[in-house]
Amino acid sequence: MKNLAAVCGALLVCSCAGPRIVEGPANREPPPTSVAVLDFSARDRAASGLAADGCLTAAMDLRLRAVERFKLEPLLAERELSRSAEQPAEYYKQLGELAGADAFVLGSSKLTNHGPAERLEIRARLVSARSGEVIRVVTYTAVPTGMFSESEGDAAESACRALLSD
Repeated sequence: MKNLAAVCGALLVCSCAGPRIVEGPANREPPPTSVAVLDFSARDRAASGLAADGCLTAAMDLRLRAVERFKLEPLLAERELSRSAEQPAEYYKQLGELAGADAFVLGSSKLTNHGPAERLEIRARLVSARSGEVIRVVTYTAVPTGMFSESEGDAAESACRALLSD
């Protein structure tokens, strides 16, 4: 039911196909109570920030403790940790201890051309800071309407709401 509400909330700004959710091996762990949202890979810095902000909004709405991504920057630099999306499990364990987060949200946002309309695809994954394993992956596709940047933020929020809901 929560996922349906998340999807319907995005209909105000975009027409969407809804989320596709895949459970990972770490889904057996207790649900996270705190998350850190890393910047999304996107076509530009603004799009990356909008997607990450949408996920922060979803986390806060779901009453999770959210670690501000700008607070992660000094930790990454101090420990000389990469911002690349592909990291070994130990990376997430170490960063989770430093940031005080149970899990991380990371992902990508891209515009694709499938058929007659452009589509916005948000892919987000929830990674355990305890084990470094993937808890859940969500793919969310929307047809942007109106201001594209608004659609991007709202689509990411809906994707992350589905990602973080039980």
